[in-house]
Amino acid sequence: MSSDEMNDEGKGRRRSLIVIIFAAVILLLMIILVFYWSNERVMFNVVANAKQTAPGQSQELVRGYVTTHTLITLAETLLDKPGGFLSNDVIPPGLFMDDMPSWEFGALVQVRDFSRAMRNNLSRAQTQSFYLDQRENRKIVQNISRDCEVLNAFAYTGSFGIAALHGGAKHVTNIESSAEANRLAREQIALNGVDDRCIKTVEQDVFKQLRYFRDARHQFDLIILDPPKFADSANQLERAARAYKDINLLAFKLLRSGGSLITFSCSGHMVPELFQKVIADAALDAMKHAVIVRRLEQAADHPVALNFPESQYFKGLVCQIE
Repeated sequence: MSSDEMNDEGKGRRRSLIVIIFAAVILLLMIILVFYWSNERVMFNVVANAKQTAPGQSQELVRGYVTTHTLITLAETLLDKPGGFLSNDVIPPGLFMDDMPSWEFGALVQVRDFSRAMRNNLSRAQTQSFYLDQRENRKIVQNISRDCEVLNAFAYTGSFGIAALHGGAKHVTNIESSAEANRLAREQIALNGVDDRCIKTVEQDVFKQLRYFRDARHQFDLIILDPPKFADSANQLERAARAYKDINLLAFKLLRSGGSLITFSCSGHMVPELFQKVIADAALDAMKHAVIVRRLEQAADHPVALNFPESQYFKGLVCQIE
């Protein structure tokens, strides 16, 4: 064998050795990455984990806090895990791994189940659990509540009452017939850090309680009426109009001079023109001179479809007694 051939053979062996070493290094790195990406989070106690981040750790956690915090932790585990969630299967070594490792799948199932639990605990018969279509109107209540004695009727979880207290209201009275809603309202009060001495919850039928306040000559500076849907169909519209007039008539009688009534209807069949007429008739029968200072509607993320006018289901008026 000539010297040139021996040199060529030596170079070939060196190249092969370099390729083998390079491949071995890449394979080793891939193995390391596989173990790193597959690293599972250590099991944790959900209650203890929630208490570490809860405000006022010495206090008992309100219902739902542990569930909510655990759901957030699970989602963060999937999003922040080494290699990313379901994004490590594009190039090697993730390409050779399972698309969804079993522990990732387990965490995803837990996220689903916790989400269902939250949905079931927060859902209700009337509409969304938190009246998302009212969030802008809560700001309006907050802005006009300073130094007011406020009556919040059909309060559900008391969000209007909390907004009023944040706006400087002297006192809020919530009226709600549902025991479960009132329990949630008490938890909302605790979560929002408002003085529970400034808020009272009455578990009673609103129509009966308004009549009780009328007979007791109890008056308020600001009254909020946010009833459930009174008319599910056009056939129920006449009965609904009587119900709207009844509660608004009582509310006008309970208002002090210069006081304000914020009244709503979420019945799609109750068109704005008819709703205004009902409120006007209620003021007339209550022998109150009232003016409309603002018209309210559903939030911007509840748009009205031109080909479905009934989607403008929500309307409200801010009326002031002169």
